[in-house]
Amino acid sequence: MPLYRRRSPNNSCIVTLSVLVFVTFFSGMVYMMSTRWRHYVLTPEHATWGDRASTAVTHTINDHIYFSSYDGQSVYTNRGMTGGSNKRAPHSLEYEMFRKVRLEAIMFLATKGGNFYTKDNCRHIRYRDVPGVGVEVDVVCRRPELTLAERVTVLYPLQASRVTLHTQVATTERINIIMPLKGRPEIFKLFLNNLQKVVASGNVKVGLTVVCFFDKYMEDNRLALVEAAKNMTDLQTDFIELPQESFSRSKALNVGVEQSEIEGEVVFLCDVDVLFTPDFLLRCLTMPVQNHQVFFPIVFSQYNPELVFSLFGKKVPPPLDTLFIDDHSGFWRLWGHGMVCLYKSDFLKISGLNSARNGWGGEDLKFLEKTSKMKYYKIIRSLDYGLFHIYHPKDCKDVGQGMMWSCKNLQAMSEASNVDFGLWFFRKGYNSSLWGILRTEEEWKKKVSDEWNRKVDVEWEKNAADEQEREVDGKLEEVQEEDIMSVQESDWLSILVMILSPISHTHPKQTQPLLSCSYY
Repeated sequence: MPLYRRRSPNNSCIVTLSVLVFVTFFSGMVYMMSTRWRHYVLTPEHATWGDRASTAVTHTINDHIYFSSYDGQSVYTNRGMTGGSNKRAPHSLEYEMFRKVRLEAIMFLATKGGNFYTKDNCRHIRYRDVPGVGVEVDVVCRRPELTLAERVTVLYPLQASRVTLHTQVATTERINIIMPLKGRPEIFKLFLNNLQKVVASGNVKVGLTVVCFFDKYMEDNRLALVEAAKNMTDLQTDFIELPQESFSRSKALNVGVEQSEIEGEVVFLCDVDVLFTPDFLLRCLTMPVQNHQVFFPIVFSQYNPELVFSLFGKKVPPPLDTLFIDDHSGFWRLWGHGMVCLYKSDFLKISGLNSARNGWGGEDLKFLEKTSKMKYYKIIRSLDYGLFHIYHPKDCKDVGQGMMWSCKNLQAMSEASNVDFGLWFFRKGYNSSLWGILRTEEEWKKKVSDEWNRKVDVEWEKNAADEQEREVDGKLEEVQEEDIMSVQESDWLSILVMILSPISHTHPKQTQPLLSCSYY
């Protein structure tokens, strides 16, 4: 007997199945049409929300949380550019994010709306980091044959916070500053003056190892270090002389780390034209982690103070009083990697810098690349508000091979910001005051102080208004005394102009009209 018996089809089952297929198909078509209609009607109630329970990204316009954009090839970002241009190639983590979010958008649209897209149809992406929320990403998809475009917003929320590292560093540990030096006695004295203030703060203990190349200023620099050490009893110093005349920053740093007699596990590779605050040295001490982490702080590089301060009619302050950060005073040297804080043992494990490289320029990037290739080191790059590169005319004669173009670029960038260069052009090219933003030299000579000018302006406007009022009253009295019919048409016109016109007198202390604003 067979285990099963074939049964004839039941007509009612076929009808029921057909009805279900038709209803499903019809419902799908209605849903697709309604979905497409929602894209045509630009009202909030027609927007489709993927997860209403997700955190809403809200902020005010003053927060300036702008989007960066990606067109499938290049990233257009509102942040500082390491390449000095307005666009760049995406880095590996960004590219992976773009790939994932594009795939998620394509799958969502295929499921939700029934439209199938390829990655080439979804090239337009924008994204931004929202503090405390996550990364918000917009994807716009469009197929040429369709008369609609679809947009999907994806939010990558932040994970729950957790501690990933905890270290303890004794502030009694001494930081050994390793400095290459050739010539430049005046800037070296400035460095020592700033170091005296840092040491006096007692924030951290400091050692200074100077690796000096032979030249006519070597003895002057040595004596300056000896004299400074007398005023800083807690400062340990070491002066290493190199007989060769050609300067090599790489060799000096290698010699300083390897031969210094100062006790200090953490070393700070520093240049003579870089000044710092006590708080920076504390970060320099705590950021490196032996065998795991190297700190490459980003320096704030000062513009030419002679240009910037004189541009706004201000006296140039002493160098140690210019250690502040704003848009006019300098810029972040994002591509500079020469300042480094790390453990001496890690420096030796990385094998230091390439001593065969003469001059300066490029050796810092090579050291960074060599460090990054050793996979167990995490590199910390951070803007540091306590680290300043002091302005000086840049000399490109000792620049390393292949670095002349970047040196010339740096020369131009180190003078002033784009805005200040433009204002300088207007002033020098046209001797224009730009309505008080930039005044002529004659105007600045007459300017004693802002407070004095404000008092003069208020007093002058009051006197001018009183004088005008008396003049108008006197004119009207004269008109009333005379036969009105005998007044000439030109007299009436002059009276009317005098009554209706605003104050247009010339300020007794200025050659420009009274429209003035402070720019700096």
